Amino acid sequence: MPLLVLVIGWILTIFLGILAFIVLWKIVTNQISLRYLISDELGYASLSRFQFLLFTFVIAMTKVNSKNWNRERLAYPSSSLIK
Repeated sequence: MPLLVLVIGWILTIFLGILAFIVLWKIVTNQISLRYLISDELGYASLSRFQFLLFTFVIAMTKVNSKNWNRERLAYPSSSLIK
């Protein structure tokens, strides 16, 4: 059973790595536009979009660091999650 879990973990890791490479390649070659990532339809900067992007990375990095240091599941307060 542990071998099966290890193999599935590696398959998922490789798949997600390839998927991330494809997305990054499309961003670099301008097939995916990031023009409106943090701006609204008129081209003005949107603070709410920037905060959402920033908080996404903060929560993701917190999750990664908690897995590296504690090896325990990180509990988020319900007020920080979108319902």
